[in-house]
Amino acid sequence: MIPVKRRLAILFLLLALADVGLLPAAAADSIPSALRESPVFKRFDLGEDPPSEQTLAGLVALGIQNNRGLRSAAAEVAAATEEIAQVKALPDPTVGLTTYLEPVETRVGPQQLGLQASQSFPWFGTLGAKGDMAAETALASREKLDAMILEVMTSIRTKALEIAYLDSSIAVTRSHLDLLRQWERSAQDAYAAGRGSYRALIRAQMEIGQVGNRLESFRGRRGPLVATLNAELDREPGAPLAEIRLPAAPSRDADTTRMTALLEETNPRLLRWNHLAASAVLQGKIAGKMGLPGFTVGVTMIRTGEARMSGVDDSGKDALMATFGMRVPLWRGKTNAAKDQARQNMLRAADARAQALNDLRAELAMTLYRLDDARRQVDLYASALIPKAEQSLAASLDAFAADQADYLDVIDAEKMLLEFRLALARARTDELIQAARLEALIATPLGMAS
Repeated sequence: MIPVKRRLAILFLLLALADVGLLPAAAADSIPSALRESPVFKRFDLGEDPPSEQTLAGLVALGIQNNRGLRSAAAEVAAATEEIAQVKALPDPTVGLTTYLEPVETRVGPQQLGLQASQSFPWFGTLGAKGDMAAETALASREKLDAMILEVMTSIRTKALEIAYLDSSIAVTRSHLDLLRQWERSAQDAYAAGRGSYRALIRAQMEIGQVGNRLESFRGRRGPLVATLNAELDREPGAPLAEIRLPAAPSRDADTTRMTALLEETNPRLLRWNHLAASAVLQGKIAGKMGLPGFTVGVTMIRTGEARMSGVDDSGKDALMATFGMRVPLWRGKTNAAKDQARQNMLRAADARAQALNDLRAELAMTLYRLDDARRQVDLYASALIPKAEQSLAASLDAFAADQADYLDVIDAEKMLLEFRLALARARTDELIQAARLEALIATPLGMAS
C-alpha cells in the first residue's frame, strides 16, 4: 500500500504538472483527437456520444472509446505527429559574448567586448526529407492504431454476438420447455384417464429434464461471457448487461475479387508497412545528405572604446564582421553505415509486407469460406428444415388428437424443431461473426464495400 506521504507527493506533482501545462487540459474520459480522427474510427462511425449499451453498435463504440490500449496508441500517434515540426526546424542559433580581460588597443580605440551570433544550415533538402520521414513514421503509427481498433472491434463483436446467441438460445429453449411442461401435464391427465401410456409420460419427463438442464447451462454460461465483455468495455466484471438481440445479417455481396482488392487497398497492417518502407527510402536519402557539407553563417560585432588620442578618425567605431563555416563530412564510415541501415530497413519492410499480404490473403479465403458456409446453414434451416419440422410437429399433433399417434411422436417432433431452431441461431451468429472478421480484414463496413 502506498504511504500517505507518498500519495500526497504524487498528488502535488500531478497538480504541478497540470499547472505548467504538461497534462492535457481535456477531461480524462474524452476521446483522444488521434483516435477520433482515425480513418477506421470514422469509417465505422464509432463516435456515438454517449454510446448506447442496448445495441451491438453502441457496445462496440463504448469499448473503442474506453479501451486503454487504444488511448495509449492514440497518444503514440499524437507524439509521432509532433515530431514532424521538430525535425523540420533549423537548429537553434548560437550567440556568444567575448569579454577582453585586457582590452586590445587599436588605432580607433580599445576593443572591450565581442558579440557573436551564428546559424547552422544542413545541406539543401535535408530538413524537408527529415520532415517527410517523420510524417511517414507518424502515418505508420496511425495505421498501427487502426489495426488495433479493428482487433478490439472484432473481439467486442464476437463476445457480444456469443452473448446474443445465448440470449436467443435461452428464449427458444425456454419456450420449448414451457410447451413440454404443458404436454407433460396433458400426458399425466391422459395416463390417469387410461388413455395414455406410462412410457410416453416418462419420456416427456425425461425430455423436460434434458431441456431444463440445457437451459440452465445456457444461463450459467452467460455470466462469464458478460464478464469477459465487460473487461473489453472497461467495466466491472459483474456490471449488468441487457439482453442482446442478434442484428440483421449484413450485405451478402462479398465478391472474392472485390474483397481481395479492398484488402490490399485498405488493410492497415499492409498500409503500415507501406509507410515504413517509404520512411526507409527517406532515411536513405537523409543518409546520403549526411555525406554532404553543412554550413554556418554568422556575424560578430566588437565593441570599441574611444581612442586615447584626440582627433583620431573613426574613434570608438565598433567593428562588424561576417563569418562563414562549413562542416566537412570527413569520416565516411558513419555515412556508409547509415546508408546500409536504411537499405536493411527497406528490405525488412518489403519482406514483412509480402508476408503480411500472404497471411491476410489466406485469412481472407478462410473467412469467406466460413461466411458462405454459415449463410448456407442459415438458408438451410430457415427456408427448409425448420418449416418442415413445424409441419411435422403440426402433423403429429393432429395425429395425436385423432388417436393415431402418441405423445412420443409429438415429443420427437418438438425435439427436432428445438434442435433446428438452436442450429439456426448458431448459424446466424456464425454468419455475423465471420462478417465482422471480413470487415476487419478489409477495414470497411460491408455495406460500403458493396
